[in-house]
Amino acid sequence: MLEDSTKVKEDWKYVAMVLDRLFLWIFTLAVLVGTAGIILQAPTLYDDRIPIDRKFSDFATTVVRCPPPK
Repeated sequence: MLEDSTKVKEDWKYVAMVLDRLFLWIFTLAVLVGTAGIILQAPTLYDDRIPIDRKFSDFATTVVRCPPPK
């Protein structure tokens, strides 16, 4: 009787370990897919416009001519 109880306990421990591993992989996959999905939705990844600082720095150097230093 005691031996059967121990065997059942060990079987349930094994089932719990297998389910823990399964849920760990499911959680890891969900986190990676969610992170990739959020990052890939960033609009700046697909924006081909020239950055405003580069745009205005070119404008400032071509329009306003600074006198040479004395």
